[in-house]
Amino acid sequence: EGEGDDGGMDGNGCKEDPEIEEHDDHIEVNGVIINKPFVEKPVDADDHNIAIYYPSSAGGGCKKLFRKVGDRSSEFYPEINEIRRDGSYIYEEFIETQGTDVKMYTVGPDYGHAEARKSPAVDGKVERNPDGKEVRFPVILTLREKEIARRIVLVFKQQVCGFDILRIQEGDSLVSYVCDVNGWSFVKNSRKYYDDCATILTEHMLAAVKPKSKISFSALAPLLATMEDTVEDTYRSKTKKKRHNRGPSIADRVKSLLMGDNASNANEEDEALDLHASDTENSALCEVPEDFKPVREIVPDRLATEPASIVPSGASSLAETDDDAQSRSGDPMVKTTHQEELRCVLTVIRHGDRTPKQKLKGDITEERFLQYFHDHTADVKKDLKVKAKKPMVEFLECVKAVIKDKEQEGAKKNREVLYKVRHIRDILQRWKFSGLNRKLQMKPRKWIVEEYPDGNVTKCSELQLVVKWGGDLTKLGEKQAINLGKRLRNELYPDAPGGGILRLHSTFRHDLKIKTSDEGRVMKTAAAFAKGMLELEGEIPPILVSLVHKEKDSQHMLDPSGNKEVKKDLAACKKKININMQKDADYDRMSEAERESLVGPARLTSLHRALKEIGNPRKTLFAIHSTIGKLVEELDDMLGVLVSGDEDVIEGGAGLKGEEDDEALSGIKLYKGETLLELTERWKLLQNKLYDEEKDIFDLSRVPDVHD
Repeated sequence: EGEGDDGGMDGNGCKEDPEIEEHDDHIEVNGVIINKPFVEKPVDADDHNIAIYYPSSAGGGCKKLFRKVGDRSSEFYPEINEIRRDGSYIYEEFIETQGTDVKMYTVGPDYGHAEARKSPAVDGKVERNPDGKEVRFPVILTLREKEIARRIVLVFKQQVCGFDILRIQEGDSLVSYVCDVNGWSFVKNSRKYYDDCATILTEHMLAAVKPKSKISFSALAPLLATMEDTVEDTYRSKTKKKRHNRGPSIADRVKSLLMGDNASNANEEDEALDLHASDTENSALCEVPEDFKPVREIVPDRLATEPASIVPSGASSLAETDDDAQSRSGDPMVKTTHQEELRCVLTVIRHGDRTPKQKLKGDITEERFLQYFHDHTADVKKDLKVKAKKPMVEFLECVKAVIKDKEQEGAKKNREVLYKVRHIRDILQRWKFSGLNRKLQMKPRKWIVEEYPDGNVTKCSELQLVVKWGGDLTKLGEKQAINLGKRLRNELYPDAPGGGILRLHSTFRHDLKIKTSDEGRVMKTAAAFAKGMLELEGEIPPILVSLVHKEKDSQHMLDPSGNKEVKKDLAACKKKININMQKDADYDRMSEAERESLVGPARLTSLHRALKEIGNPRKTLFAIHSTIGKLVEELDDMLGVLVSGDEDVIEGGAGLKGEEDDEALSGIKLYKGETLLELTERWKLLQNKLYDEEKDIFDLSRVPDVHD
């Protein structure tokens, strides 16, 4: 709980004022650690202002949920990362449900209607139909979920009841949790539900008024489709003469089948079912709208009648020729054909456009930096990596202190050190701190042993400092991913009458899994793709936490850097590209064989199109290099205006921070808050690395950096 309103003890004997510690990605309440993402619920059940807090690896922020207002059920606040301190709250783990909640409504223990809706935690937009009602999709329930429904009705003694189910993936199985039970709750707009209710109520009334006339309940009847009548046959043969004794009702027979042979002796409520049994297809609890048609009825001519595993693939890239087909069929006049059914779609997607990845290196012996290293490392022989907010802020303070020291010693004397340290300061100050932006590495290079009365202590005397930043997904990259998601939704999946992929996802007939490596830009791309594919709205962090998985297995599969088998192939490809793409040859004058030797067989049409667009690879590379040269000259001229004035203005950020001295820069607003100095340094480095004049060769690994 959060802070209580008054001291002393509460009803459970807990302290009203617990000890709370807040950290970047978790909170600690009375020694118990709860990691983000977590849910914060007011203790007062009538207060619906619930908050979800996201980890910095997903971009941080807080999603506030509330009772539906118009078409909104939640809002995202990227700036809020601290918990509320104004009342009593309960904290719970946030469960990842693939962005869907299941609502279930019962009428008695043997009937239930379930439907899915989009979780308010995803984007907060309430989808409404033309009548203004929230859009929901029917759901097929598992046997376990039906048994949960039966138990809730019996234990809560609430025949007409509604509750919420959260379905989550645990390993290979889907596990269901009930998070909320509401008594006396009804389906909003399903004609079938109300017809079923009327039938069930009628049967109960008839059973009460004329107990001997009614044998079965319609809610249980569909379970009979796959049963053998052994129990009743035996019973009847024993009781032929006693005509007033009825055979066991359908309910009894179902019970005996589910509970085993000893069911007649067991107490119904105490006996546990095998909740993991497979689901039956003909269950009464699986309600489907009247206008719904199976996919086979919508496109019968396109679907297979045989399982895909025993049908040869005609859509394969190695499709057989007509001659093969004729010889296989044995009759040259009849051409064999077959249909295929889509069983599964696998896509592997690269991240969208990103800002350039950059790093700054330098050997340092400054006492303040060494002290920072010793304060934060457990082993002075090992590298220190810093990404978290608190140590980053401390490092920034350390950098500012070094700048102050050096300025007092004399700006001209320490010009080079100041230049580098100010550059680091600019990088660290550019954004609000978050784990996605940058990281700091300190690599010890030299050590000294200091003698103390109680023993010797090894200390680091020289460090290599590496600051890495950039590589963030740009707004353009985000749009690319969203558009790709939209294209996949519209072009890959038919828009069936009952609803296309959105309906499939909500009903769990379509098992959508999105997996990523743990790079920030890759995770954001995946979330943006999900946003486009599932027609979501709003910010990226809530979508990322709800729909995107980070797993060790998928990281090995998606990130080849740690994958030794792939490394050899990658290296061979890179080597070949580096040689071929520097050749001084015009596309128009090349023979087909020469073109194929450069980029592969003619069937790789996209590569041949790209080669045609490039024309002459070497000339194009020189054109890129000279364009960068012109840009660097212009940037140098701009910086020259600054350098000719006050020495301190060389920071480059001056014009952006609103100082009056340098009007030449006051109109310049650079992307992501970059300073003019950083921009110039970046392009100079690229210009030098792209082309080696002495060896007269280009480094093609720099071409993607130019593109970024």
